[in-house]
Amino acid sequence: MKRILLMLWIGLGLGIQAYAQKSVRGTITAGEDGMPLPGVTVMLKGTTLGTVSDEAGVYSLGLPSSKQVLVFSFIGYQSQEIELGAEQTLLDVVMTETDLDLEGVTVFSTGFQELPLERTTGSFVAIDQELVDRRVSTNLIDRLEDVTPGLIFNRDIRGAALGESISIRGTATLISNSEPLIVVDNLAYDGPLSSINPNDVASMTVLKDAAAASIWGARAGNGVIVITTKKGSFDRPVQVQLTSNLTRVQKPDLFYYPLMSINSLVDKQMELYDAGFYNSQLRDRRNAVVNPLAEALYAHEQGQLSQSELDAAIQTIRNADVRRDQERYFKRASSQQQYALNVSGGSQKHSYLFSAGWDRNFGEDVESDNSRLT
Repeated sequence: MKRILLMLWIGLGLGIQAYAQKSVRGTITAGEDGMPLPGVTVMLKGTTLGTVSDEAGVYSLGLPSSKQVLVFSFIGYQSQEIELGAEQTLLDVVMTETDLDLEGVTVFSTGFQELPLERTTGSFVAIDQELVDRRVSTNLIDRLEDVTPGLIFNRDIRGAALGESISIRGTATLISNSEPLIVVDNLAYDGPLSSINPNDVASMTVLKDAAAASIWGARAGNGVIVITTKKGSFDRPVQVQLTSNLTRVQKPDLFYYPLMSINSLVDKQMELYDAGFYNSQLRDRRNAVVNPLAEALYAHEQGQLSQSELDAAIQTIRNADVRRDQERYFKRASSQQQYALNVSGGSQKHSYLFSAGWDRNFGEDVESDNSRLT
């Protein structure tokens, strides 16, 4: 009986020795400040065997003697897989912090602070850099069109300055200023939007309802457009970004609209002359303005023009179309050329961003240079 118990005891000891022939221990610290990390999960890859580091960042785990792979994971830090040697019993690990990617969480800027969607109480429209860069244009206003719900471009306003022809959710007043408030980097901006280089814009937010008035007061009665520009980043190497685009606009086709042809117009004017439509104008002592065809017909009727001269005058009018002259002498194709250079970066104590741009509208003979240093 004693011999049997002795054999069972020896077999159990050999089994335990075969399963856990060594114990691996070490300290887990943070890479940015060297402080110990408690609560780090240490798992043997492919198994459920694992442990957790204590308050001092120390862990200890029994493992088989063969080569194994340990997996270290902690919230906010990059997971690491480290292979152990057959005789290795000490392993210190330095965890590297990672940026938390809040995927699906939309952040809005009110000009004072940035808030996620679930904490906002008003009506907002967020425009990220991808939407801003979707449309190629040297003007920021053109890039806002067709991508911002609730932002109305009043194309029927004659003589309105660039920036005064937009409104948010219609006109809020009849006799006062109807322009929305522009906020650039948390400061109210009184200049035109066309003066802002679109390549310097990182994101935009349009505040559309009364909640904006609780932030910016009475000036926000017509809505607010919050613009956030690009900035440098701390502890990041130098990054150079060059943007170049060329927009070619075709010459407008004045014959595209369904207007009456010149021959149809001449036939109609001759019909009106025969009906006496121009009699009052031709006999007006104040020398009222009459179209050339009616004057030629009247001169022929008075004997001042022969039939051949009248036919030549009518044929000249039929061959004359002011739209052809406009296309030949006034209308032409235009092109917009834009270059933008951004240099950004920073150390642990400071950040910087330098941007320079050059715009040229060949159709309008307009050049502009802009640069910014932050």
